[in-house]
Amino acid sequence: MLHRTRLIAFVILLNVIVTAIPVFLVPRDDGNLHPEPTRYASFLPLGCIEITNDSGFHMFTGSGTSYDPYVLEDVKIATGSEIPRISISNTRAHFVIRNCTFYGTGYGPDDPGGIRLENVSYGDILSCTFTYLRLGIHMTNCSYVNCNSDLIRMCDTGILVGGVRNHIVGTALFGMDSGDGIHLHDAYECLVRNNHVYNYTVGLRATKTNYSSLVDNLVRNNRIGINLARDTNSNLVIRNRIGPNEDYNAIDYGSANQWNSSSVGNQWTDYSGSGSYPIPGEAGSHDYRPSLLVVNPIPWDLVITGLAGGVIVVSLIFMEKRRHKKGGKGL
Repeated sequence: MLHRTRLIAFVILLNVIVTAIPVFLVPRDDGNLHPEPTRYASFLPLGCIEITNDSGFHMFTGSGTSYDPYVLEDVKIATGSEIPRISISNTRAHFVIRNCTFYGTGYGPDDPGGIRLENVSYGDILSCTFTYLRLGIHMTNCSYVNCNSDLIRMCDTGILVGGVRNHIVGTALFGMDSGDGIHLHDAYECLVRNNHVYNYTVGLRATKTNYSSLVDNLVRNNRIGINLARDTNSNLVIRNRIGPNEDYNAIDYGSANQWNSSSVGNQWTDYSGSGSYPIPGEAGSHDYRPSLLVVNPIPWDLVITGLAGGVIVVSLIFMEKRRHKKGGKGL
């Protein structure tokens, strides 16, 4: 009888495994929340760094040229004070901040943030992690600054960008239902491309921004996906995957902002499937090349079936063991 019960249990367990396989083999839509794994490295802990001119990069290696930039990498900065963890201003030297970690204990009004750049040109912020800060990266009057492959988690605002020809590329931002993921303010010809933005009040916001591009981004689970303010003009918004967002997938109050090229627009979770996609807001904009964005839901029916099967297997084995023990005592 024990052999028969084990055989039944094995069959049920096999069924559970087969049933659960699709959960893990279904191609994952990039829009589902799959945070990147925590990055580990041998970090050197540092206090705050403040640089006010080109001669202040004492803690960086390199010479500050385009071929041999100043480099700071593999450091962890957790202390907070009246200045951000790294503050750089009034520089034209080339520099790179790479694979560094910035974190705080929360994002209250007194937190100075992670990296602040003011009147800076020719900087790269690469593969850095920002956690529990009021503001991850803050750029004011900057040019030719690139943020690439960074990870920003649980910061009130992820990146605030101001200036000319700055690039925000390949960054993952996971918010806490407040603030902005990426905010272009007083920006000109900036590029925001291939970023994943989740769980902010506004995923991508633009104010006083002209001739900039929002391209190939995934904007999901925010209250508002993309918000272009009244003082925005002639910005290009194409090839983004937008939605679902709680209140609006996008709003446009600006003028002459373009939501499609001659051949492609954006993907929307609430697109009806025919005609253009009207953008709410005073601008009266339309995406004339929209397409439907289908989000693969988690197959909860398969998950529940698998869990139920597992419970049955465990129960059968437990009951059989108890019955076997009782039978043994009677011998």
